[in-house]
Amino acid sequence: PALMCDKPTVVSGTEGQMFDFICEYPSDSKNNTKHFCCLDIDESFGQVVRTSKHNEWTRKGRVSLYDNTTAGYFIVRLDKLYLNDSGKYHCGDFGSSDRIMKIHLLSWGCWAVHEVWPETPTCSSQVPHWTVLSLEVRQPVLVSGS
Repeated sequence: PALMCDKPTVVSGTEGQMFDFICEYPSDSKNNTKHFCCLDIDESFGQVVRTSKHNEWTRKGRVSLYDNTTAGYFIVRLDKLYLNDSGKYHCGDFGSSDRIMKIHLLSWGCWAVHEVWPETPTCSSQVPHWTVLSLEVRQPVLVSGS
């Protein structure tokens, strides 16, 4: 399911399945470069994928971005969830009205995070706020025939 990054949301996904979420942006940001960043274990920021293209998919590995300038949002798609996809992720745009949303992907238990973190990532110049999305990645349920 697609989710709005501007509201704290708790979701769950199944290992091996695709997951989409939507990052909205204001109309004055439609021509800006969009990005999806992750925070590594050593607390440094790395860019997973970015795009300056509009209304077409950009792909890097299992992650794709689609910037829908007409609707004012871009989609971040993870093609196949793994249990080890846990981590802190950020989606946003580069520009004067930079908005970064924070997504926390979880692969264990039922744990929810609803908070705004005031830190500033190195992949952005200005961050008014981040919003947290918690994703629990579960193993698929096996059904045996009787």
